[in-house]
Amino acid sequence: MRLSLNTAYICPMGSMEQTLIEFKKAGFDTYDFSSSFIISQCDTYIDKVDYLERAKKLRKFADDLGLVCNQSHSFMKYISKNNSEKENAYLWMMCIRSIEIAGVLGAKYVVIHPFSSYSEEENVMYFKQLAEHARKAHTKIAIENVPEGIFSYEESIISILDKIN
Repeated sequence: MRLSLNTAYICPMGSMEQTLIEFKKAGFDTYDFSSSFIISQCDTYIDKVDYLERAKKLRKFADDLGLVCNQSHSFMKYISKNNSEKENAYLWMMCIRSIEIAGVLGAKYVVIHPFSSYSEEENVMYFKQLAEHARKAHTKIAIENVPEGIFSYEESIISILDKIN
């Protein structure tokens, strides 16, 4: 059995490197890298121009500590019909960067929530595109249910997965 924790819970206390040191001290041997919703409190890497180079350095740091990135959580604010086109383009880029970083860190999976304001068919289209990025990054997408709405039910997630194949 391996213990893991999401970096979002500790990283506001310092840098991502300090977070991993604290994980190691606490007895964790894996970590769930979060590139999610705390950009102002936590270095998520995805909003920096050199995000891939920084991810490579973090991977080496984690490897030297003996910590494995078992999974990653994508940027938590997703595209929405309520956003402007410009904001959605930025959020889509952040989602793709999250996938790329997960690959660099060696995460087997990157967790992404369905896009709540879009239909199942639209989500299938988006996830097929994201799957291409995941293949290039040598990681896989784990679709996680959301707390409310159509995508909070396992049947809707299974339906998306079946259609994506």
